[in-house]
Amino acid sequence: MAPRHLLLHKVLPPLSALCLASILPLSALALEWRDNLRAKLDASSRAVHASDLAETGFQHAFGLDMHKVFSGDKGDIGTLILQGYITRINNMQRRPGFFEHPDDTEFVYRIFNFNYTGLGRKLPNIRVGHLEIPYGLEATIPSNGTLRQYQLPRNIGIKADWGFGLNKQHTGFEYDVSLTSGGGQQIERRDGSYVFAARVGTPRDENLSVGVSVYKSELNGLVRERVGVDARYYRGLIGWFAELSAGENAGNDIFNGLLEWNRRNARENTLLYLQLAYFSEAGALRETATQAIAGIKYEPTNSLTLSAQAVTDVDTYRSAESKNTLSVQVRYRF
Repeated sequence: MAPRHLLLHKVLPPLSALCLASILPLSALALEWRDNLRAKLDASSRAVHASDLAETGFQHAFGLDMHKVFSGDKGDIGTLILQGYITRINNMQRRPGFFEHPDDTEFVYRIFNFNYTGLGRKLPNIRVGHLEIPYGLEATIPSNGTLRQYQLPRNIGIKADWGFGLNKQHTGFEYDVSLTSGGGQQIERRDGSYVFAARVGTPRDENLSVGVSVYKSELNGLVRERVGVDARYYRGLIGWFAELSAGENAGNDIFNGLLEWNRRNARENTLLYLQLAYFSEAGALRETATQAIAGIKYEPTNSLTLSAQAVTDVDTYRSAESKNTLSVQVRYRF
């Protein structure tokens, strides 16, 4: 019988070669996966004080924000965006419908989809998953996880949903069309629910961009129809935004509008914005409401964002109580 060290001398090289042969493809796969990959852990805490409730609610979120571009020999194949967050609310009386109680914890999908771009320059991209509803200003300005919003929940009732869509950015225009289930955070479709939305506009990276949107949905038994126009104009560090929407809610005429002025500083780490939102609904009587909104976002580092926003009801529907809301948020990405 050969000495043990001679057996090891004979056995170890083949085993080492086998291990190396198995590790190298995994390493190559890992390196390939890391190409065109951006991933951040994202943590935020928000406090919201409502004057009419005389209470302060809190929202804490922690999750992953990942953006990965897949490429082949002939160019990009598609883009995967995964934004999933464990979200905890405490004493949050006014809250999204997927939270059952003022004190609740849910896993929240923000943008969670794959956009297949491999059909060529002329054919559309195909997006599947949890996607943002392509309507108005909200479709052109990233606002997930921020205090600054563009009246989507109050106007069309939903911000993101499970489904699919077609989209493309051409030299002179871009478009985005989607058909989704109406379930919001829930993948399964509610009885009779659906959301159809489409937006066509000029390229969003120009100083002046305009868009036209259409929308129809049935959510919780309420049928909404909208036609909207939106515009953004930048002059230096100052921006002016506008959006108008007209349509119906279950046969009642609707007209909503939003104006925003914003300004960045020279370092572009501070943003100030002022918004004026207008809502009008004509049933038996026409009711109107107006909100004034002021906010600031400050980014002292690439990882840390501090935000504050105040919302004041200038005018409300007859059955609604006027309120003031102050929100502050700390967000850290690492």
